[in-house]
Amino acid sequence: MIYTGSCSCKKVSVQAILEKEITLLKPRLCDCQYCQSLEQPSALISDKELITIIDTPKNNLVMKTNGSGQATFYHCKKCDQLIAVGALIDGELRGAVNSCLFTNTLQFKPPEFIQPYRLTAEEKIQRWSLIWGKLEIKNNT
Repeated sequence: MIYTGSCSCKKVSVQAILEKEITLLKPRLCDCQYCQSLEQPSALISDKELITIIDTPKNNLVMKTNGSGQATFYHCKKCDQLIAVGALIDGELRGAVNSCLFTNTLQFKPPEFIQPYRLTAEEKIQRWSLIWGKLEIKNNT
């Protein structure tokens, strides 16, 4: 199944490809300072089988890091909404996507709060390798 969404200004669109119903995934809401300081909400969803394709005009994504600097947070340059978070794991870009990008068409369960900043750097990579799917970024001209 293919699910589509976009940031609030519609400059960045996403496709999420998953064999099962995406609304079965439980959004996770990080309670760290970075995530809580975002102007627009974000609750990340992921699954090892989820493929997320970010489609955006060239140079429209802003990449930020936080905490341990292991993950990259992808934001829309225009509206600053968090699109996804990702990291290179075993040579492949893997990540989680903001469920709020799909809320116009999908209803997710209430998010659960997580505290990844309490994990060591090794524990983070280990956890992400178990729960993050493939992340692709397409830059259009």
